[in-house]
Parts: sequence; C-alpha cells; structure tokens
Amino acid sequence: MQTTLKTPDHIKPNQNKTFPIGTIQTVKHVFEELHLPPLLDDLKHCGHQLSGLVTGLVSYKMTEDLSVSRCHQWMTTTPMLLEYLQLSDFGDDALYRGLGVIGENRHLILSHLLHTLKDEYDVGLDMVFMDWTSSHFEAKTSDLIKYGYSRDHRPDRPQITIGLAQDQHSQLPVGLSIQPGNINDQNHFKITYQEIKPGLRKGSVLVFDAGANGIPNLDLLVSDKMKYLSRMKLGSVCKSLNRHLESKKFF
Repeated sequence: MQTTLKTPDHIKPNQNKTFPIGTIQTVKHVFEELHLPPLLDDLKHCGHQLSGLVTGLVSYKMTEDLSVSRCHQWMTTTPMLLEYLQLSDFGDDALYRGLGVIGENRHLILSHLLHTLKDEYDVGLDMVFMDWTSSHFEAKTSDLIKYGYSRDHRPDRPQITIGLAQDQHSQLPVGLSIQPGNINDQNHFKITYQEIKPGLRKGSVLVFDAGANGIPNLDLLVSDKMKYLSRMKLGSVCKSLNRHLESKKFF
C-alpha cells in the first residue's frame, strides 16, 4: 500500500501559464468547418475581431464555465492565448459588446448554421425535438420581461420564454426563439417552427409536448406536409376514454 506521495517535495510554484489548446483548437476547427469566422467578423467592423472573442468565450464555457468577467481574466492573463486567437489586450466590456452583437443577430447566425448543415453535411432535420422553457430575472418588467407561467418555479419574478429546437440525428441545436414571458406554448410554437422551417424537408417529424398541441398548430403542420409526434392533453384523453366506456356494456 502506498503511504507517501510520489510528487517530490522540492517542487515550487512559478509564474508559468497554461491553457487548454486542444479545446480551443477544436472550437476553431468547428467554427471554420461551419464558415462562422467571416460571418461573425462582418457583424463587427470596429475593435477586436468578433470571431476571436466568440472562440474564446465558447472555449472557456467548455473548460471553466464561469462568468464573462472571469472569462476575460482567463483570456487576457495569457499572452500566448491572445496571440493564438489573434487578439490584443482588451477590457471585459469587449466581451459583453460581442455577446450583444450575437444576440442582435442570432436569427442570421442560426439561419447560416441551418443552411450550412443542410447544404454541406446533408443534415435534413428529418426529426426535430422542440421544447419551451422560461428564465426569470431580478429586474423590472419591460416589453420582453413579463410575468407568466414559470417553469423554474418563480412566479413572483418576471421572465422571458425560450423556444429550442434540436436535430435528432446530429443532436445539434437548430432553432432558438426568445419571446415575452407571458406568451404561451401554443403561440410560441409558431414562432419557433417558422424559424426552423427553411431547413425542414417534406415529411419531417416534429416532436413536442402537449403544451403546444393545438388544432391550429397541427393544421399548420399538416398543410406544410410535415409529420408530428405529441402527447394528447390529459383532459382530451379523459373525455375520449369516458365516451368509449359509456358506449360499452359490461354487464
């Protein structure tokens, strides 16, 4: 049985810096395969390249996953990392501005990803999983932040609602919609669906929960020659079951 540490006791700390080159290189490779750097850099003409900032943010999320300010510290305290990302020293406000640009242009970015996956990798979205959630804020209400049905059990806080769509085959996110906190799934479904519709094929299957399962939405899918898999609402199931039982004679 080992009773002593194998690490020599004469090792002393130094000022060397390390960073995960494998993670960063993977993110850069994926971005290049999806032709993202030119698109991102065209969205921000002044200051630091948006592609380098976003590459750093995504790489940090995959390794440390802490705050944006901590990401700034992680990136700027390692000169070799800045050089690798083709960036010079910058303040943390540059990262926040970059996130703002991405948010303002999210539909353009998602549309670009959708068409790239479809045209170059034959990702046809034959089956797509859709769902809707909410996220609350410690803030005052606004045009977007409103009180509504809370999925994170905070009805006392205003919120936004978020729609997500994921391709079943590639397991990649292909849709993101953000709406006011008081919109219901029935109406939010249409917005998320219209966002991913250009990447769908005839006969694609959309999988979603009972909250978005309404006659107008189902008619929309049928008219577009799509298929769907959903759960019936409990009230409808009970009514159908009662009618079935009432029509049967057991004695």
